Amino acid sequence: MVADIRSHDLAHTPGVGESLDWASALHMLGVMSLDLDVARETLTALVKDADDQHTVIDHLDELAAATGT
Repeated sequence: MVADIRSHDLAHTPGVGESLDWASALHMLGVMSLDLDVARETLTALVKDADDQHTVIDHLDELAAATGT
């Protein structure tokens, strides 16, 4: 999912540090399986820029619509 997010035209593309922040947040929350709802809820640990967050959320919503999730 991080690679997919990184493929978008973002002001600040998440790097290794942000990826580790997100993984740590998911671990602390006890997430065992990453789904689109969890991704939306924890996105700020990975994507720091507010405009980028909106871009990624829009993409996640499109992904959910396409997959019926």
